[in-house]
Amino acid sequence: MASPRLRTAEFRETGGKAGGVFEGKPLVLVHHVGAKSGKERIAPLVPYLDGDRIVIFASKGGSDTNPDWYHNLVANPDTVVELGAETFRVTARVLSGDERDDVYAKQTGVEPQFGEYQRKTSRVIPVIELQRVVDLAMAVTVLLEIKLKPESVAEARELMGRELQTTRAFDGNLALDVIVDEDDPTHWIIYERWNSVEQDEAYRSFRAGEGQITGLPALLAAPPVKTRYLDTDI
Repeated sequence: MASPRLRTAEFRETGGKAGGVFEGKPLVLVHHVGAKSGKERIAPLVPYLDGDRIVIFASKGGSDTNPDWYHNLVANPDTVVELGAETFRVTARVLSGDERDDVYAKQTGVEPQFGEYQRKTSRVIPVIELQRVVDLAMAVTVLLEIKLKPESVAEARELMGRELQTTRAFDGNLALDVIVDEDDPTHWIIYERWNSVEQDEAYRSFRAGEGQITGLPALLAAPPVKTRYLDTDI
């Protein structure tokens, strides 16, 4: 089996692909700080990827002891990973119960070797999610200016009260508020914060399709005006 140092070099040479048993599979390089030594090390691991979700497994090839990097992440969960061409900050979260079992089963379905690892040991192999830390320097502010028909204000308040919950729950939303002009209740500004341009655009696509706010266009006196600012622009 190749050493972690050789696999790290291979990762960087191949653009993030594994070799050996996991030939061609994606690798993630997990930086971790020694709980005792304080020195930074790198663990090349085969993750389970589901959209933006990154999950790793402390399998250690089915050994009866957890790998050192696992203990280090538990002690210092805020770290950096390399995935493909990206390097970004994450926070490690150990999964438990049904959530842990569900993800491990999915990984075994994709990579059967992980099933063998679990069968070889009496310990429950830890499963760790690497949650990407939002870089506010890349966040996006959106101002959506709305002009309502005077007779539609009450209906618009009721409609938006329901729909704001959907927006707040949408992946990537950091903040949401509605500002109503004190002198003109038909003039609204919807303030939104998104963790990236991509998430903002995904939300717009959702609203243009299955998440369309039925009935809103009929309440408007004019088309809404959208302004978007990157934090680096402000």
